[in-house]
Formats: sequence, C-alpha cells, structure tokens
Amino acid sequence: MFAQVYSYQSDPSQTETDVQFVKQVVLSDMQKVRGFQGLRLLVDRQTGRCLGISYWATEADARAAAEQSANPPPPPAGVQHPSISNVSVETYEVLIDVPPA
Repeated sequence: MFAQVYSYQSDPSQTETDVQFVKQVVLSDMQKVRGFQGLRLLVDRQTGRCLGISYWATEADARAAAEQSANPPPPPAGVQHPSISNVSVETYEVLIDVPPA
C-alpha cells in the first residue's frame, strides 16, 4: 500500500467550508481513481494547518492520483473552493498499517 500525504495551509475561519469541499469534491474524485483505499484529513483548527493522507493499492495508483489532483475539475455549483496555500504532496510506502480496534 502507498500513501499520498498532502500538507497545506488553510484559513482557520474557513475550516468547515474546506472540510465540506473535501467531502463533496476531493473524496468523490479520489473514489473514481483505481486503487483508492481510504482518506484521512487532519486539521489544526487554531492554525489552519492541514494534512490529508490518501491510501492507494500501488505506487502507480498513488502517482496517478497525484497527477489527477494537479488538474482538478471546477467545484460543482454551490460548493465554495477552499482557501488553501503552501500545498505540498509526497508519496510514501506504507510499511505498518494498524487499523483502529
């Protein structure tokens, strides 16, 4: 399994709007990519610092997802685009994966 780790800065006052964007747009797009195995979003509500971790069956699947996220489609009508900056994306191989009990 491989993971894409997205690190970015968001406006702390827009946390709920940004989370809705991830749920309605990002997650929906990821679920359409072959090999998708899950997504976690970690947020520091005070600073707006965010980490998104998506899980993929193979390294090729993870790289394909990264390419797709580099050219996202416009958000659907009524969905506000998030206020994010300083985005970085890195790919890692998952060597230990212990699911919650």
